[in-house]
Amino acid sequence: MSQGMTIRQSAQDVGISVPTAFDWRHKILTALHSLPKPALTGIVEADETFFLEL
Repeated sequence: MSQGMTIRQSAQDVGISVPTAFDWRHKILTALHSLPKPALTGIVEADETFFLEL
């Protein structure tokens, strides 16, 4: 999935059937969706950016 391959290409690449690749893809996506969303915490720093005006 991360390489942008189709289900057919992925199945052929790893040597499984297309229906199995389809099922596994959806199981992985479901598992990833159920993970807790990380919250951003801590200190944020920002530096100035200077642009030379001519």
